[in-house]
Amino acid sequence: MRVWGAIAEAIEAAGRCALVTVADVRGSAPREAGARLVVRPDGRFTGTIGGGTLEWRAIAEVTAELARGGAVRGVWRPFALGPELGQCCGGRVELLFETFGVDDREAVAALAAREVAGVFETIGRFGVDGRVARGVAVRTDSVSLSGAASTDEPVSASATAFPPLTGGGTPREARQGGARQSEPEASLVARGRLRVRAPSDPASPGHLPPSGRGFASSSSSSVSTAPDHFIAAPDGTVRERFGDDRRPLVLFGAGHVGRALVMALAPLPFAVIWVDARPDAFPHHVPGNVTLSGEADPAAVLAAVLDGAFVLAMTHSHPLDLAVVAAALKAGRFPYVGVIGSATKRARFESQLRAAGHAEASIAALVCPIGAIGGLTSKEPAAIAAMTAAELLVADEAARRAVAREPNEVAPPTTAAERGPRRTRR
Repeated sequence: MRVWGAIAEAIEAAGRCALVTVADVRGSAPREAGARLVVRPDGRFTGTIGGGTLEWRAIAEVTAELARGGAVRGVWRPFALGPELGQCCGGRVELLFETFGVDDREAVAALAAREVAGVFETIGRFGVDGRVARGVAVRTDSVSLSGAASTDEPVSASATAFPPLTGGGTPREARQGGARQSEPEASLVARGRLRVRAPSDPASPGHLPPSGRGFASSSSSSVSTAPDHFIAAPDGTVRERFGDDRRPLVLFGAGHVGRALVMALAPLPFAVIWVDARPDAFPHHVPGNVTLSGEADPAAVLAAVLDGAFVLAMTHSHPLDLAVVAAALKAGRFPYVGVIGSATKRARFESQLRAAGHAEASIAALVCPIGAIGGLTSKEPAAIAAMTAAELLVADEAARRAVAREPNEVAPPTTAAERGPRRTRR
């Protein structure tokens, strides 16, 4: 989700909007820390913080605040999902509400432009208005001071070091105090100075915490694969990630299953390079996350693709599928290589790859048939596409976790032996 682009559009259309961020999660919750929702004054919204009563309450509160038309501000609000909202997941979620207006147009536009360019990170502190004063982080020990969407000065370049975004938040020992009381009666915008509380602090009015008494994410024990992140350090500074963090996926073949898969992947975190050299192979309209290629040489296509891309072969030709698979496995830098097919097709490909000198481990890593998770036997293109999309999501999360643990390590794809019943197709 392009958060700042949505905020910029909302400001241009309505003059004001609100950003709701899941800032902390303890226990079971609908979404992870870093999930976001942009709400306009008329209640229209982009994104989701998990739906259900929590999202309904958040939208109701921010639309009421936007209707009041006061100064742009922010506030931190805890929600006990079970006792307060009646949601069965029963965990605790803390939301950060921030409102934006026309005076923020320039700063928001700068951040929106960075989202278009790709994924980026910000480092910020809470200002006296309760919002995060954001500075764009660069991949050194310094911080760019441009683009802070707040009236306060951004965090200085001498900020303390942060854990990597993919590693989660800060230790539980950073929490202060005991259990939090819910605050159903709290207004969206508190009077006077707002404060940032540690998630375990008793809820009470106050001021911004002194250095070293910030808040922590309870998600620190797990690795988040969400495109957007919100991670807080004990000194009260906040690191966030914005932009579409999509995995490149090279899809060879624009047949029935290829077309169905492209549609299934449209809302998912993949940037699809769709390859087919046949004239008029592609439909007239494709989703926005798709780039078309008429290149006939699979090796040439793959040579231009970033490391870590996923590769899928589902062309009109078995020899072409084999050429795609052979080039992808030979490259040794793609964590998922899959081909549509059957047990017979896999056995034939294994024999031919072995004869061509491919290593046994490389051959074993080939995913064939694709989309066999769960034992679905339907041969309908849409059904194969749905199961393949689910399989790709699982593989994507596994690859991200592996990279977070060991930067030079990639997670192996699911082996054929672990995939359950095979579907016979083509």
